[in-house]
Amino acid sequence: MNHIKKVDILRGLALLAVFLFHSQESLFPNFEVLDYTKNHIFNISGFRSIVLNFWPIGFAWTAVYLFMIISGFLIHLGYLSLTKKFNTLTFYGRRIWRIYPAYLFALLFFYIAQNQNGSFFNAEGIKNLVAHIFMVHNLSGKYMYSINPVFWSLALEMQIYFIYPLLLILRKKTGMLNTLMIVLTLSVLLHLIGIYFNLEPKAVYRKSALMYLFVWCAGAFFAEKFYYKEKIFPKGSGSIIIGGIVGTVVCKIFYFPHYFMGYFATLALLAFFEWFLTTDRFTQKSQIATAISTIGVCSYSIYLIHLPFLKGMLNFFSFHSFKCLSVIPVFLIVFVIAYPMYLYIEMPGIKLGKKLMEGKKALSLERIKGILVMIRK
Repeated sequence: MNHIKKVDILRGLALLAVFLFHSQESLFPNFEVLDYTKNHIFNISGFRSIVLNFWPIGFAWTAVYLFMIISGFLIHLGYLSLTKKFNTLTFYGRRIWRIYPAYLFALLFFYIAQNQNGSFFNAEGIKNLVAHIFMVHNLSGKYMYSINPVFWSLALEMQIYFIYPLLLILRKKTGMLNTLMIVLTLSVLLHLIGIYFNLEPKAVYRKSALMYLFVWCAGAFFAEKFYYKEKIFPKGSGSIIIGGIVGTVVCKIFYFPHYFMGYFATLALLAFFEWFLTTDRFTQKSQIATAISTIGVCSYSIYLIHLPFLKGMLNFFSFHSFKCLSVIPVFLIVFVIAYPMYLYIEMPGIKLGKKLMEGKKALSLERIKGILVMIRK
């Protein structure tokens, strides 16, 4: 599968959105209003609350959805590009070597850094670490955000990878569109069950793999359309993008609909993704596009390390009424740290995994040849 450079720009934009959202959380603690009035309307406490919640950065949490759409798109596009049958072991081998080297480095660093008094040697600390190593920490409210809050999404994605072969079976029997509709229906049903039994407030339930699977599957559906040179929205994406944004904002204002914001956000992002990849407006290179693309290339490493010390760094560079400007030097520092991590941990890990898998494949072929020679004798 050929590398799609525009996807790097989208990754860069998604990473910047995540960084700005977390920066806003750090600079304006508890800015995000999560309660509603007796009339079931968003509980606004003042003008600042309106601005922080409803300007674009207030919705930048949707960048996680964009990352998941991109993941579903790239992985399923890779599957469609295969000339051979899908190999489960090869698939998981690639995913593990892509994710784990940088993840384990960041995990151990933050685990030790946050337990300088030696508490990481106790039973509870070891349980927490083991849960993170096996990427099941998002199944526990106690461990979900404990070492590094962003790690929950990595566990979520790894669990979706284990579901992917089942999606391929479903796709073979019903088609990709019907597969997406089935997953979407499952997600809606889980939301309704969660609302009825008051499970939605629990992050473990609200941010489970089955809840987010439809977002990833939407990306896979777009990959199918893209591969066969078709469009999801043949009449244009502009109205869909606007409709999805308006739907997301309206859902946030009212109590019951706010549970379904993610569906409108996914629709808007999917339409934007399709428009961005198929438009010719970004064929010319620019310094801004190159910079964002560079951020996108190492977005995984930046994502892994940016949050745990973000608040302290922002406060260090804050200057009273100009404290929002502190995001600039802080991001530059994070990037300077993350880029070598991408070069010397993330990329070597991918290359090593590829070499080991190729060596194993070659070894298997030699064994087969040897057996055939013995049979002939």
